[in-house]
Amino acid sequence: MISVIVPMYNARNYIGKCLDSIVNQSYRDLEIIVVDDGSTDGSGTVADEYASKDSRIKVIHGENQGLVSARKRGIAQATGDYVLFVDSDDYIDIRGIDELLELADAYDTDVVCATAVKRYDNGLDSTEQNLASNGFYSGSKIEELKRQLFCIDDYCSMAVLPYLVCKLWKRNLITRFVAGADERITIGEDVAIGFPAILSAKSIYIVDLPFYNYCQHQDSMMGSGGEDKEYQNAQILRDYLMGKVKELSLPSDMTESLEDGISRYYINQLFTRAYPKANSENNCEGLYPFLDKMPKRVIIYGAGEFGKAVYRYAKDKTEVVAWIDGNAPVLRAAGLDVITLDEYCKRAQSVTDDCDIVIAIFRVRTAASVTKLLTDRGIDYAKIHSLNFSKP
Repeated sequence: MISVIVPMYNARNYIGKCLDSIVNQSYRDLEIIVVDDGSTDGSGTVADEYASKDSRIKVIHGENQGLVSARKRGIAQATGDYVLFVDSDDYIDIRGIDELLELADAYDTDVVCATAVKRYDNGLDSTEQNLASNGFYSGSKIEELKRQLFCIDDYCSMAVLPYLVCKLWKRNLITRFVAGADERITIGEDVAIGFPAILSAKSIYIVDLPFYNYCQHQDSMMGSGGEDKEYQNAQILRDYLMGKVKELSLPSDMTESLEDGISRYYINQLFTRAYPKANSENNCEGLYPFLDKMPKRVIIYGAGEFGKAVYRYAKDKTEVVAWIDGNAPVLRAAGLDVITLDEYCKRAQSVTDDCDIVIAIFRVRTAASVTKLLTDRGIDYAKIHSLNFSKP
């Protein structure tokens, strides 16, 4: 039997589609545990109606205590051999569980790591892939994978997707990591629970199976309490993960690799979620860590989460001449004021003006490619600023 745990908070507009996708799975031996985390919009009533029609559904009502607490309440009621987490505003493909379980049974693996499709309201969907190759990992192979779990080469590249969802977990593995999670963590909960569990796994199977539809809504259970809270959250998350690595008594070389990766992941969280705070804490008058002083004019290259954070901060403090990204047409459709380098060059007299260019991109290979692209256009290398990937 598979336990499907659905934490829910004010998801009235989405919970029906979510539960429909679960109850209609081709695999039928399910227990579906919906944890109503103090919803005030009638979500609980909708879930109760589904439970009245399908005996596999159990609804737990409680006060609002956050996503980590909701998952704890759900796992405490789970009795299945495996556990799948599904967020209440997402949905899964009809044969998803069947296909995951086939792999889990065939390889008797602790975790099946699949993939996900990010669904946007504007229809600009994208598939999220694991970086590690597909296949079965155990013995020395999984040990090497574990060393590369956290941002080993740069500030964002992880061996597997950092989601608790889109994975089928053996219940006897995942339960203790859910039950022991720090409820102060409000951003990065999936990493806090899932990655220590993978570090404890004896085997995993990685598969390119985008069965999970990860819907991007403004209203979800993952909330922000403001910049100060997100800064504090990043520190709590870092310390929690460092503590888990020590607690697991891993080989010393693996521990060293993981601690280095967690430090890089911490920087990722700071720069994407609390960039102004990162500047002030480092007494930077410019754009940390690129420029000590704020330039009069600047071009921002990159419109991922890091690029967005730098752009939002810079535009209120100086003249942002252009915000550039190679994927500009898609990003413009999503409402971002982004242009391509070619578009900028057509409208500018020269791209070698008095502008500094900040490459706000975490991925080392991408940043290096952008640097080459800019220098090939005749831009002075000294005017180009990217992260120093040599040390976290």
